[in-house]
Amino acid sequence: MTRDNIIAHRLYTPDQQEVKNLMWEGDCLVGEISPDQSGVNRPFPEASSHRMEVERLYLCGPSSAPGGGAHAGPGYQTFKVIAEDLGLPGVIPAERGY
Repeated sequence: MTRDNIIAHRLYTPDQQEVKNLMWEGDCLVGEISPDQSGVNRPFPEASSHRMEVERLYLCGPSSAPGGGAHAGPGYQTFKVIAEDLGLPGVIPAERGY
């Protein structure tokens, strides 16, 4: 991955996140940690593979699996999905269940 491969990114400060998502007093994990939105169901089952409906568009961040409490986990899992999709050698395939 290089900057040439990235179409866009967004970075929000805690106060911007609070206003944008109506999460008063903030939420460092960008979403509720509940059984139906945790682990392989994060942020919800249909989006838990990191792949979006648009080809080569991926979801990554604390709102994606395995969640914000697993530091670097969402980025690493998304990297593995992208590498798998691009057929990069030497990368352990992404697995459901993390």
